Amino acid sequence: MRGSEMASGLVEPVGEDGVPEWLVESVQRMGLAAAPGERVWAKPLTGGVSSDVYEVAVGARRMCVKRPLETLRVSASWHAPIERGRREEEWLRFAAGVHQDVVPRVLGHDPEHNAFAMELLDQHEFPTWKSQLLEGQADPAVAAALGRQLAGLHRASAASAEVMRQFADQRAFDALRVDPFYRAVLRMHPEVEAELQQVIVDVLEPRAVIHGDVSPKNILVGAHRVVLLDAECAAVGDPAFDLAFCLTHLVLKSVRRPGWSQRYLALARDFLASYRDGLPADDEERVLASTVRQMGALLIARIDGKSPIEYLTSPQRATARQLGIDLLRQPPGSPLVVFGHASGSAEQEAR
Repeated sequence: MRGSEMASGLVEPVGEDGVPEWLVESVQRMGLAAAPGERVWAKPLTGGVSSDVYEVAVGARRMCVKRPLETLRVSASWHAPIERGRREEEWLRFAAGVHQDVVPRVLGHDPEHNAFAMELLDQHEFPTWKSQLLEGQADPAVAAALGRQLAGLHRASAASAEVMRQFADQRAFDALRVDPFYRAVLRMHPEVEAELQQVIVDVLEPRAVIHGDVSPKNILVGAHRVVLLDAECAAVGDPAFDLAFCLTHLVLKSVRRPGWSQRYLALARDFLASYRDGLPADDEERVLASTVRQMGALLIARIDGKSPIEYLTSPQRATARQLGIDLLRQPPGSPLVVFGHASGSAEQEAR
């Protein structure tokens, strides 16, 4: 885990050195402290809303400890099952078995507090993809690696009945994605209510284990590794959701900076191409069609749902919202077509 971009705040009761008592107990219970009296140093990390996350040091050993919150730190009422901490830890272990370097290494799990510890990745060596994208950096190797990794994870899970059973519980995915992103906007957009309802049915179809939060803020870019974080939503579902979630972020950045839209389009093309290399030929048409519909729903949700995007102006938000509605009403044949609509609409709005 990277030493920033994650969520936390001090949790009472606080013990010696201002370290929460639960955190000291967790580190000891996971066997990560050499002795019960060994001093634990901790610093809360910031950037998210769904978990307590700490950078922890015990002697010379550094790690990241994460504990999910039952009530998220947002203005709207938003709750999610805290058992998702164990599910995320299980997904990290599953993913490491498919691609060893795609996730931080798990160091331990504390079922008493639904917490787990993992490798801490230095923020200077592993910047987020979001920070790079917002600066206009567009490395095709990053997008291609991400596409390959996702395809491999989806394929491996779909091929294993045991893994599919392990992640069959969709409650966290529903609470953190379906309800706040899709159901939250149903009443606000009656013009596409039927389309949104169908998207909900589609996304819950158990076709593979999906990550559920393939956002650029959860992707770390190292010199030789592209690392995925934050699998709290991991569950069986439609793998097109993971594709759409990532591509929607690239579209939103095209709306924000239409002059860079060709860079983001190139990334989307490399991401999709590397993912499609691992798709069975008879499933490609369905996946791409579902991806476009999910993108339409997500564009609306990132404007009017419980987790709105923070970097768009009011006119840009209107552009993204209308683009989402148009995609649901008349979906194009390819997700890549969306980028032309996004940049064109944004440029017109700016005039």
